[in-house]
Amino acid sequence: MRYSLRVALACLLVPSGLLVPTAAAQGFPVGNRDLPLANVTATGSSVLSSVVHYPALVAGRNTPLLAQAGGWPVVVFLHGLGLSASDYTDIAGALASQGIITVVQDTAIRQRDLQLDDAIACFPSLQAENQRVGAFFNGALDMSRAAICGHSMGGGNTVRTLAADVGYRTGFCFAPWDGGAGWIPAAAPLVQTPLAIVHGEGDRVLQWQRFAQAYFDSATAFQRIKIFYRLDETCDHGNVVSPGTTSAGMAVFARTSSLCVNWCKRYLEDDADALEAVLGAEPRTEPLLVELQVAVEEPDLWKLGNGQIGATTTLRTAGSPGTAALFLAAGTASIPTPYGTLLLDPGTLVTFAVGAAGATNTYSVPIPVPALPALVGLTLHFQGFAGTVNGTFQLTPLLNLQLQ
Repeated sequence: MRYSLRVALACLLVPSGLLVPTAAAQGFPVGNRDLPLANVTATGSSVLSSVVHYPALVAGRNTPLLAQAGGWPVVVFLHGLGLSASDYTDIAGALASQGIITVVQDTAIRQRDLQLDDAIACFPSLQAENQRVGAFFNGALDMSRAAICGHSMGGGNTVRTLAADVGYRTGFCFAPWDGGAGWIPAAAPLVQTPLAIVHGEGDRVLQWQRFAQAYFDSATAFQRIKIFYRLDETCDHGNVVSPGTTSAGMAVFARTSSLCVNWCKRYLEDDADALEAVLGAEPRTEPLLVELQVAVEEPDLWKLGNGQIGATTTLRTAGSPGTAALFLAAGTASIPTPYGTLLLDPGTLVTFAVGAAGATNTYSVPIPVPALPALVGLTLHFQGFAGTVNGTFQLTPLLNLQLQ
């Protein structure tokens, strides 16, 4: 194993080549059906009416569910003021096509606090539905991998729901509102999950500075990463969640739906590579982007490319601007340190690269892999090291790269 590591290091330290983009995920057919969900709590609507979009055997209304062992990750989606579940078919379908069951609530159409109560009640009620013998979604809802998302009023209530800490892993807000009732200072500082916000400068209903920026700034107890993705004048209050019929709206929705899908893949499916579509080169060069604000509480590590011999795989570390490093080892371990758990074998550990995370909050290291068949099957273990928003340094999760 030590010999294999030395060979790999010698081969990897050659001039960099072209990046190999990751393949686009294959979408599932999407089914949808009404779900009059029984509320198992004492608060909120007695029946949590919703429309559920799910991976299906064939697309359409009430079509058979595609089964998956252990169930699918879940998003509960909250509508805007005066809107309903039928207004969110596009974003729900985008999530469901990528293997995320999306429960769009259809209650509390104009009742701000009732929507919050229903969002909180939805979590244990979906847990119960998952266990109900004979239910359509019996065994299909993995509520250990659930997120809360929402638009406008629902975006603000996404933050309030996360503040209540009922079990949702993360939240994604589209053009969030504060309910006209001081939700931002009351709820945002209590959020202790990863948080993403997207808003457009073309929104004439809600000003991004007053709402999205304020939510982002006030979410001081977030965990892992928070982002605020601000789009230009072509992004308005509607096309942030639905493309409409114009090319501009379609372009906006393509970006916002990609952000939401990949954010959920990172934090519901533990797919670190999904961060490339959120923090990588492509989203940062998006013509619609005005500004991407990022704060990192726990550095992360992902790859662009798949370890193909004869090509280049790039590893990216997300961290606060400043010193960053990438470590490599032939094996793994689990050793507590003041900087988090060292997951690399200290006996074979080497410092692979040292640099800095710049204004993009990322540190990128290209790894050119020569076209040597002897390397196929070799697994390299990486761990990053970077600064946090708290002024400390921390190790990233482990990344295993198998050459192929």
